[in-house]
Amino acid sequence: MKKQLVVVSLMAAIASPIAANAFGLSNLTDAVTGKKADAATPSTAQGVDPSVAQDQLVQAYVAADKNVLQSQVQMASALGLKDESAKAQAAADALSSGATKGGLEDTQTTQSDVAKAITAKFQDKDAPALSDEAKKQFISGMAYLAKGAIGYGLLKDNVSTFKNSMSAMSPVALGMASTKLGAGLYVAKTVPTNAKNVYDALNGAVSFAKERGIPVPSDVASATSAI
Repeated sequence: MKKQLVVVSLMAAIASPIAANAFGLSNLTDAVTGKKADAATPSTAQGVDPSVAQDQLVQAYVAADKNVLQSQVQMASALGLKDESAKAQAAADALSSGATKGGLEDTQTTQSDVAKAITAKFQDKDAPALSDEAKKQFISGMAYLAKGAIGYGLLKDNVSTFKNSMSAMSPVALGMASTKLGAGLYVAKTVPTNAKNVYDALNGAVSFAKERGIPVPSDVASATSAI
């Protein structure tokens, strides 16, 4: 019975469509990098080993997430949130391309907690002005966050490849692969929501910067205008 439930959940994960606007930045890579990665076609992706597709997906996700965490390190420090900055740095140091589902879940929990603390600071109208050094840190944080947003925007192709690579597997094979492909399934399921959170964080950071007279780099402004 448990194996049947696992197979059903895996089939649902594969069949679940990801809308083109679910990642929020359909033209982000065009606006910021001048080019856009080619989407994987089902015929091509079905010839890819699911384990290979998972490795590529998790590696791309980790790269994007490291940029988001580094943005939190810089911005939290700039806002006087030393403990949160240290937590984000520890999470970034622990994150690797071979991360397990459990490791990715732990990282996401930390990232969410730090994001809440940063957002609370954004909303504190009585917070003291940032020093020149803190402003530099905040600008650096925005740059990392823009890179993370770009990385998340590109993940839709990796997710498509991963899902299509699994579509040719039999229910029995899917059940047997459930543990091995756990990290990829976790990423495929959570990327749309996580991506939206990153885009919202970037917009929030830019709005805060403008309110406080902090210069917004042109590449960061281009990223936010494309969201």
